[in-house]
Amino acid sequence: MGARGDDEGSGTVPQATLSELLAMERRRADSAEQRLRSQTMLFAEAEHKMKTTLAVITGWATTLDESWDKLPDELRRQGVTAIRRNAQDLAEQAGRLLDDARAEITALDLDPVRLDLAEMLEGVTTLFGGVSRAHEVRFERENGETWAWVDPAALQQVLGHLIENAVKYSPDGGCITLRVRPDDDHAVLSVTDEGVGIPAEVDLFAAFQRGEDESTQGAGLGLYIVRNLVQNMGGRVAAHRNEDGPGSTFVITLPGA
Repeated sequence: MGARGDDEGSGTVPQATLSELLAMERRRADSAEQRLRSQTMLFAEAEHKMKTTLAVITGWATTLDESWDKLPDELRRQGVTAIRRNAQDLAEQAGRLLDDARAEITALDLDPVRLDLAEMLEGVTTLFGGVSRAHEVRFERENGETWAWVDPAALQQVLGHLIENAVKYSPDGGCITLRVRPDDDHAVLSVTDEGVGIPAEVDLFAAFQRGEDESTQGAGLGLYIVRNLVQNMGGRVAAHRNEDGPGSTFVITLPGA
């Protein structure tokens, strides 16, 4: 989790204010975004190759399916061989892409500091307050200050993903509520929406997993990134349907400070 320094237990954020920390982490995020753009070009090239490979497989499969009895044995063998070779090539390409995606997501350089989460959530609420005209993003403080060891940029990214997810799966609008509270030696954050609710018996945090509404855009990596970031900060994340109304609640448990 990184060194905590001499400020552990002092009750203050080490050497910098929250706004300064977020500014530094924003610069780090900009650098990461530049790396992402470079990777996007590589992924676009890989996508083109995969589409070409799929076109060969689909073309031969259609020909064999529709004209099997009319084709000579040699041509049928040629088609089956082409499908097998291209399927193998496609599997290798997909495997490389998945390995690259996992490496990028899990290779995290986190720098935890002791932070008042209530103060940070107030800032995040202001930052994402205009994310949608149909949604209100608000923060409800519970029990005053709640301190934890977190990486500010990573936590901001986590909350950004969860708020974006709440907006995506609340097509009719509504309120998105952020809360934080201490719980023994931990700090507990939650993000609650008034949307369609999470599907039953589905691991939302698995890579490339999607919610029930398949019409929404996205690769299905947002919640997978959330789980990896939270785990790399020594925490855990879970989700459940709301019992007292529509929508879902995502709960993050982090090491308290």
